Amino acid sequence: MRSTDKILFIPLDDRPCCWRFPQRLAKMAGVDLISLPFELWQSEELISWCNHQHLEEAILSLDMLAYGGLVASRLPASVDCCWPKVTHFLEQLNIQKLVAFSTIMRVAPTQTNISEVEQANLLTSFSQSLADKYKFSADSLSNFLDDLQTEIKAVLSEYGLELDFWNRYLAYRKEKHALNLRLVDCWPRESDKFLALGLDDTKTQGINIWEAEELKRASFDKQNIVLGAGTDEVAMLLLARLLNPGQKVKVGYSHRGAEEQVTLYEGRPLKDVVTSQAQWADLSLTEEDSEVQLWIYAPWDRQREAVYQYKQSSDLPKEYLNIWLDRLKKDIDDGHKIVVADLAYANGGSYRLVESLSQKKLLHQLSGYAAWNTAGNALGTALAWASLLNKNVDLDLNRRFLLERILDDYYYQARLRPRLSERVGGNFVKLSDSERIACETEIRTGVIEFMRTKLRTLTQDIDER
Repeated sequence: MRSTDKILFIPLDDRPCCWRFPQRLAKMAGVDLISLPFELWQSEELISWCNHQHLEEAILSLDMLAYGGLVASRLPASVDCCWPKVTHFLEQLNIQKLVAFSTIMRVAPTQTNISEVEQANLLTSFSQSLADKYKFSADSLSNFLDDLQTEIKAVLSEYGLELDFWNRYLAYRKEKHALNLRLVDCWPRESDKFLALGLDDTKTQGINIWEAEELKRASFDKQNIVLGAGTDEVAMLLLARLLNPGQKVKVGYSHRGAEEQVTLYEGRPLKDVVTSQAQWADLSLTEEDSEVQLWIYAPWDRQREAVYQYKQSSDLPKEYLNIWLDRLKKDIDDGHKIVVADLAYANGGSYRLVESLSQKKLLHQLSGYAAWNTAGNALGTALAWASLLNKNVDLDLNRRFLLERILDDYYYQARLRPRLSERVGGNFVKLSDSERIACETEIRTGVIEFMRTKLRTLTQDIDER
């Protein structure tokens, strides 16, 4: 029995997936996530404010504490500058149960223009070549990289990379990795202090994987530190850990062999992603019948970007999809609570799946749905959502979040956004006021029409409640 209905929350940043999604799930379960306004998350008043809340539990992003969020953590300040802020906060924080998370920097830096996209692509190719050629086996990654520097410098130009750029990039990585190593070394062994280390975008192999290997070695004797793949979804999984530890969730895939699929941005089979996320959430995955179920709609052959699905499909053939949906309907009719992770495509839901769910009048009967961004992001959202469904969940709030995810993950991301992006000229475009108003008007009109034609039952249900 929980003794409190409030949890201290310092998110990774202020994007909806990192801040609003965890709050939505918590509110469904009758819990409030208490957080300062974003502009105060890096203030000197933070620790005083946190302790004055007199809360017993906390979910903390250590990247926010150290750097100011995910993007800032990719261009980190000196570890000697950031580490005192983190240790001071953790030492002064008066919290009984703490779940915290820190990211392992992805290979590519953040990109804000076309030139940076090109440079990032060159860097990822080079990083992959390092992984293919060398195996990290030394005691220290820093020494290992120092020993390789002569060979690395000799081939940088072949990948179109400048030495100054590489040296700055390597210096940033070393600072971020040094902070994670200190966290692992100093992290207490108590079971009520849990640390998740998340690989940010594991599509590309290279230095990021070497860093993960060194962190895994350093934490091998601490059962309360778990390394896995994921970033934006981690707070939701840690919320599940606090609210419903040990929850059983039945996991099923859309077809045989789907669990071995390696999706675009994960670099590992789906079954491994699910397993590591379940460890973060302290869930028990089962193949046996369970009231709560996670249904994974996986790519038939390989995952593609949602924007291109009208050209080439990653969906199940229609006959197999119909069999899968008939099974789903039977389990819903039998009273099971089902969350669908729609992973056939990255960055948006499947036309064929959602339209079929709508035609068979199953869309509004789902207990949850996620298809946003990467497979790991959507999967983590769906798994955390499923973990809370055996509690006394507020059905109105659950249906509202379901409506929001269908409209955003499927209708906007997969259908509407590609059309709008093509019209205004692609990415990194600054819209004029008239273009912005035109886009907003089309979004509003399209959403209303989609709700009227495809989600009438779900919206009526919410209105009645």
